[in-house]
Amino acid sequence: MERSQLTLRQTLPQNVLTNAQDTVQFTSSTGTTLRLTHNPDNELPQIVRNGEEHNWSDHFALYQPTEGNTPISLGWKQGTLRVEAGGEVFESSVITEDN
Repeated sequence: MERSQLTLRQTLPQNVLTNAQDTVQFTSSTGTTLRLTHNPDNELPQIVRNGEEHNWSDHFALYQPTEGNTPISLGWKQGTLRVEAGGEVFESSVITEDN
């Protein structure tokens, strides 16, 4: 039986010699990998899945999956919550008034 492996280590970026970053890497039993590195600049971790870096600007919306559709969506700064379940759709929006 193969088991997944979790590797915890501290690494230094190649171009920074004095500023350590915390890195966690997970390797599954099938060989897929997920690596998270702390990013002190904006607190969004650097995510690398199977060697491909995650682009945060494509996934700011809450509940948004990396691929496909989801039954719950809340667009980034759009103010509309949408829930699809049991063949029904619920949608609610926040309306702002300028004074």
